[in-house]
Amino acid sequence: MTGFLKQSSCKGHRPNHLASRRHYPRPDLIARLLRERHVARFLVAPEGFGKTGLAMEYADVVFSFDHVF
Repeated sequence: MTGFLKQSSCKGHRPNHLASRRHYPRPDLIARLLRERHVARFLVAPEGFGKTGLAMEYADVVFSFDHVF
């Protein structure tokens, strides 16, 4: 298990295999997530709605990909 966690650590960098071909910044959603960060959030939407991009943008803004798995 520790090997898996070490391999999946972002170490301050955006994962290349998750880089989207299209990236649409969503500052309104990021602002909402930041305002309500004391509540657990689940990103639920159909395929192609940008869940991964939003999660990566949030990880970049809040954590700069440090301590992100």
